[in-house]
Amino acid sequence: MKVIAYIRTSTKDQLAAYGPERQREAITAWAGAGRHRVIDEVIEDISGTVAPCNRRGWRGLVDRCCAGEAGGAVVADLSRLTRDQVHLELEIERMTDCAVRLCSVNGEEQSLLDDPDDPQRKLIRTIIAAINAYDRSMIVLRMQAGRRIKKTSGGYAGGQPPFGYAGRDGELVPDEREQAVLDRMRQLRDGGMTAVAIADVLNDAELFNRKGGAWSSTTVARLLRREQAQVGQNT
Repeated sequence: MKVIAYIRTSTKDQLAAYGPERQREAITAWAGAGRHRVIDEVIEDISGTVAPCNRRGWRGLVDRCCAGEAGGAVVADLSRLTRDQVHLELEIERMTDCAVRLCSVNGEEQSLLDDPDDPQRKLIRTIIAAINAYDRSMIVLRMQAGRRIKKTSGGYAGGQPPFGYAGRDGELVPDEREQAVLDRMRQLRDGGMTAVAIADVLNDAELFNRKGGAWSSTTVARLLRREQAQVGQNT
């Protein structure tokens, strides 16, 4: 059978762990073992959260198959197409309607695609998808809980580091330039200046914020309040 390979990547982690080369190798081995012929491949760098019907590359691939150019599409595993069960079933239905096949290199997944209209296979696909969704949700919850615990204990929980610090190896470390700006803010405040006056002094001296922009009195006041709160916690 003539097939068109579909390869999807989205993040640097995916590129490193299961990038185009590894997907291509798996598809090539599958085609050789099953005596299929890969006539072309479509590569998309896009998040799996985007529905396949909203991806230009995938839509074009299916249209080509439905036009008779190939008998189906092949993926290294179904997660390369989508992790959403509703989206998967819609694509299976769309391809079945024009008598082309969706194939997976994964043997267990392929057994569930051999007769896509079989109610038992569809039930199993739905159960597996529900379990995968549950596992992903639990991972997210554990990560969120870990971040909250670390933040509560004073650790760096990820995200944008506060001004004056940089994230390094999962920890907050002082940023020399930004700490110097904070020191200047404190000196001016201790000298009796208002937040408005402090912002003007910093901007005139070109001691700009992290993005290289001018300071506002609101931001200066917020940072100074944060500094005072930290001093209070440490005393």
